[in-house]
Amino acid sequence: MVPRERMTPMATTAMQMQTTRIDRKNKKRINEVTPIDKAIKNPSSPLWKASVPLEDRVPAAKQGGGIYGIAHTRRATHGGVTESNAHPHIDKDARFFVAHNGIIENQHKLKQELIAEGYQFYGETDTEVVPALLAKHWNGNFLETVEKVLPLLTWSSGFLMMCRDCPGEMIAFKWGSPIILGLNKETHEFFFSSDAQALSGYAKEIVHLHDGELVHIKNGNYTIKAE
Repeated sequence: MVPRERMTPMATTAMQMQTTRIDRKNKKRINEVTPIDKAIKNPSSPLWKASVPLEDRVPAAKQGGGIYGIAHTRRATHGGVTESNAHPHIDKDARFFVAHNGIIENQHKLKQELIAEGYQFYGETDTEVVPALLAKHWNGNFLETVEKVLPLLTWSSGFLMMCRDCPGEMIAFKWGSPIILGLNKETHEFFFSSDAQALSGYAKEIVHLHDGELVHIKNGNYTIKAE
């Protein structure tokens, strides 16, 4: 993968929240940041007006001291609708955390290989192979480890990933399934979602990721890389 965008400092209020892609055929720079009020076609919908802070809706969130977090609300597409199959999924040492939207088509082969090496899975989902592979290939560098694991997967997926040993980092990757990056320069926050309406009231601008693009957030900066 090669960087598509330079690191953007989140500490300065004067920054420009924008993503630029290069139209190589016509040699043009294309600004692809979209104001969220234009991205959502029906601003009068209840989703548009949903502005109650998460910490007020989920009191337990007030107890945490972290600045990043991932979650996923959907029924299990592999295995039963159980707590063990709920996202995010972790490896056996709870070093890696993965939320996933989509299907890993070669999950059976990957699981059998890991089981043959002595790995024990706790659930029935395809997603669980991802943190297991991250743990297997862990080299101390979160981004390098993710970039080594992604080519092993056959998928139509969107991923959000975190690492216990890298508290200032988060990685998102898109292939097939939608992932949207939300930006709010007033609050210096990043958001990810599969649908722009979920970011209403939080993000001010959004960037639709292309297939094969990876977003790396580290210490308040972000960069987008492409294959």
